Amino acid sequence: MPVTVPAIVKKALPPEANTPVLVQLVLDKTVFDDLLSMLDNPVHSSMQRAVIYAEIKKRRSIEGNRFQ
Repeated sequence: MPVTVPAIVKKALPPEANTPVLVQLVLDKTVFDDLLSMLDNPVHSSMQRAVIYAEIKKRRSIEGNRFQ
């Protein structure tokens, strides 16, 4: 019996999030797994991807330092 794997839905920022401040406001309310799916979404501009990447890097750093 074939197994169908559900397609991964890439999360996207709303179109009105077109400045770093507005993007950060959205990212502050976004869970980590959704951030990861946003990173490689081709609908985002390079500025949006940069802010998403910085947020991922910040959260990973916080988690890494938590256990030291």
